[in-house]
Amino acid sequence: MADKACSDTGPVLHLHEISQSQLLKVFSKIFISGFINEELLKYKIEKLPRNIELKPVDNDQVALLAERFALSIAEASALWMCECLKVPILLTDDLDARQAAIDMGIKPVGTIGIIIRCFREEIINEKEAVQILEGIYKNSSLFLTRSLIKYAVSEIRRFRKK
Repeated sequence: MADKACSDTGPVLHLHEISQSQLLKVFSKIFISGFINEELLKYKIEKLPRNIELKPVDNDQVALLAERFALSIAEASALWMCECLKVPILLTDDLDARQAAIDMGIKPVGTIGIIIRCFREEIINEKEAVQILEGIYKNSSLFLTRSLIKYAVSEIRRFRKK
């Protein structure tokens, strides 16, 4: 659980939508920018988990990253923080941001990955993990296919058998 991460809006929002923000504690510290915080406030998310820390960013450098990878300013700010703070993990559900992270040598982890990681680190059990995955599919704004949920459940069950 000692890992640090930077996050864009998606994973924080989607876990909040299903009342599972506590799963973010799988990371010791999560850094967000003012741009991310502003987006979260638009969704009426004012109380963040204690391990989330607001960090300032260099707006000019963030704008360059946004242009380079065709990302929103908020997503680019999360990538910029990963690079500047030497944080190896980006929490994002955005496909373009995930690809940009990979291109920069940063590991992207989405909401589904957070849930699976919580299971693997025994923060939640198998039944809870499956219920949370179903909740994300049915009750969040995250666009997911049924086949992706089935795959995630199969990964949880496969891990249990090891």
